[in-house]
Amino acid sequence: MAVASYEGVPVPVDIAPDTVRLTQGGKLYDSNIFVGVPLFSERFRQAVEDIEPGVHQFLPVKVIGVDGESYSEPWWSFNICQLVDSISPELGGVYKQEWEYLREEKYEKFTWNIKSGWLPGRVPEPDDSDPYNPYTMNPSKKLAVYKDRIAGRAAWIDSRLPRTFYSDALMARIEAEGMEGFYVVHHWKEI
Repeated sequence: MAVASYEGVPVPVDIAPDTVRLTQGGKLYDSNIFVGVPLFSERFRQAVEDIEPGVHQFLPVKVIGVDGESYSEPWWSFNICQLVDSISPELGGVYKQEWEYLREEKYEKFTWNIKSGWLPGRVPEPDDSDPYNPYTMNPSKKLAVYKDRIAGRAAWIDSRLPRTFYSDALMARIEAEGMEGFYVVHHWKEI
């Protein structure tokens, strides 16, 4: 069961796993995923809290190693509690996916999809000669979020593209502290 909600709201504490038992290996990174349970280090939690104090949900998780011993450092499940309509279509890197099944008139009936670019096992080379070719498009040149909508945030879920977004400020902190286990699939410009 995934602990993280892509709704941008807290999850009930009683359904969240409170223990992870390792069956192999032993090294934990600052960012880990165990069967859908996002597990983060104390220094990552502190970085998020320094940028956005008290906004997101961090639930303590006890980690038991292969040898049966508990890890001493605190570990946390991280649930992002910010749902933001942040994506800008202005650079052309996303398109609208219309949804007919939404019956509520108050909801706009679309989500954003990335036009192309990143394929599993292959990161394309920058090439603007064919902007829609999934083997050559560099989507990071065409993806943007609204700067004013994400100002001061550490992390958020976009309301139309349910993915985790980390701010440049949080990524700079992750890099400055040498945190491990993070990778960037796409870098979104702020406009």
